[in-house]
Amino acid sequence: GKAFYGVGSAPKMIDVSMQRDRANNRARRQILQIFNNYIAYMMKDYARSTTAGDMSKESYEADVLQVQKTISIGDLNGAQIVDSWRDPSDGTIYSLAVLDLAAVAELLANKGELDAKLRDYVRANAAKAFDDLEKEEAKRGH
Repeated sequence: GKAFYGVGSAPKMIDVSMQRDRANNRARRQILQIFNNYIAYMMKDYARSTTAGDMSKESYEADVLQVQKTISIGDLNGAQIVDSWRDPSDGTIYSLAVLDLAAVAELLANKGELDAKLRDYVRANAAKAFDDLEKEEAKRGH
């Protein structure tokens, strides 16, 4: 299925457990950054669909921030660390985190702080927004 991926790294440390945790957290944080772009992209479509393009910039930005603020790094603990690798040359640990799109849609849909119309829109359009963002990123060469 569709998913968000994040990679994190941590330089060699005396405490390997702490080093691994740091790499894992950085991978999750990268997913959060990608996720914030995804939310902004989805909200653009939401604004178009609900206001026929009449939404003010301030109102749009407030809605984007409302959604982004409801999601924290703690919520993204559902992101699974699926792989890690230690570079033998310098001891750096790299972690790969994955967050399934279905989990994202469910997470957003169950956020009570969000407007009911917005939750319904997220539930119905999560996959389309993901595809649209993927196309946009490809155009930019990311």
